[in-house]
Amino acid sequence: MIRTGFKHLLCVLSVFLVIIPQMGKAWDGWQSDKSWHALESDVYYINSAEQLKGLADLINNEGASFEGKTVKLIADIDMSNQPWVPIGNNFNGNMFNGIFDGGGHSISNILIRVDSPEENVYTSREAFGLFGFTSNSTITNLTCNVAVIFSAQVYGNFPSYDIGGLVGSGTCNVSNVKCDVNISFDTNATAQRVICGGLFGNVVGNAERVLISGKITEYSFAWFGTLVLGSICGNLNGNITECASTAKIELWSHNSSLQLGGVAGSCSEIVNTLFNGELITHSDGTKTPTIPSGIAGSCNSMNCVLFAPTAASIEGMMMAYFNPLAPSGNIINSYYLSGYSYVGGSSGTPINLSQLQSGTPLSGFDTSVWDFKSGDYPRLRALKSIYKIAVELLDGRISYMVPEGESVNICVEGNDGQPIETLYIDGIDKTNELINGIYHFDTVQGNHVVTIKYGKEETDSTKPDINNDGVVDTQDVLTIYKYIQEH
Repeated sequence: MIRTGFKHLLCVLSVFLVIIPQMGKAWDGWQSDKSWHALESDVYYINSAEQLKGLADLINNEGASFEGKTVKLIADIDMSNQPWVPIGNNFNGNMFNGIFDGGGHSISNILIRVDSPEENVYTSREAFGLFGFTSNSTITNLTCNVAVIFSAQVYGNFPSYDIGGLVGSGTCNVSNVKCDVNISFDTNATAQRVICGGLFGNVVGNAERVLISGKITEYSFAWFGTLVLGSICGNLNGNITECASTAKIELWSHNSSLQLGGVAGSCSEIVNTLFNGELITHSDGTKTPTIPSGIAGSCNSMNCVLFAPTAASIEGMMMAYFNPLAPSGNIINSYYLSGYSYVGGSSGTPINLSQLQSGTPLSGFDTSVWDFKSGDYPRLRALKSIYKIAVELLDGRISYMVPEGESVNICVEGNDGQPIETLYIDGIDKTNELINGIYHFDTVQGNHVVTIKYGKEETDSTKPDINNDGVVDTQDVLTIYKYIQEH
């Protein structure tokens, strides 16, 4: 019985070791783990690149939709810059139809290549992103890092391309997401129709509390029939709310129908949103440079929107020609940074840099949504990072959560008069910066660790009542002797 049981245990362990990917080993681009989906559940948990690949395989190859289900990330995942096939790869089916909850974790080093389709193999529509096609889906609480390289050369009417850092196409609501993108179009890239954004390509849905960083670069002087592009979305039939972009968009002019905006190529409504990146266009000398819009190439309405680029130029000149916010639409309580040559476009209020960074709230802007500090651009409170100031204890740490850019004081003191010998901040001696036992963290921009070294407690040597029995006697001597022996 013992031997039989032992053999059975070895078999179980062997199967377990095959199923669980090796920790610390870079993903090879093809290994797939679907074991987490073996039992029916309303919530599934994944923690590795292999398991994320398993999710893609279940949808792309086995027809799973995850309708009514939640897939939750429980660890940070590194995709190792291996070429990624998007989750949901068919417009007529094979779409993600559930909830993807990032759990506050990150998926990094996602690499997506958009190559020319195989000869005689054409579809009407292609979608690329971490997720390709989605249907009535929700994606939330996620940080991701995505690179997309577009090198396709397509001269016919099909396929058209929907490209997003997170979602290419479909119906999807996204909230509490940070996405750093590097989307580039090769010099010889051509296509009849491309709709591209840092978050969404061509989507029906809403984006709330989203931060986009990175860059989108179109190097091509080749031909695009239609190009719709923005740092957050290409085309969004829905709303953008409490979102910001610090991304750089750089394009060379081309013969195409173009909708270009710092935030959106086209969008229904934009509210409480900031563009604080770069918007640059070039020309090869034979074509008229693209005239972008500061916020959206097309938008029905804007409220409390700010166009405050850190750089903008045409042909490398620092005076660019922009529609300040959008070519048309109902725009209220919205501003654009002065100092550029704006042409046409709908109404908005110009504001200079000193006014913008004065710390004075902009008229119509809700200070519970926006944060105004002197010397800085206005920021959306919902998009501020939360950092930890961790104080080391004997058996662990206690952490104070501090919003990005905020200042905080910590009071450092010992028990019963025990003196502070040394204060370390991130391993650096900061004792001399203590003022009356208080250390000041100014405009916190990262996590910190506080370590305190205490000196010996002062005692009255004339009354060495060690055991506190009210009498200085032999017992006190024995207590001291015992302590020395034990230590």
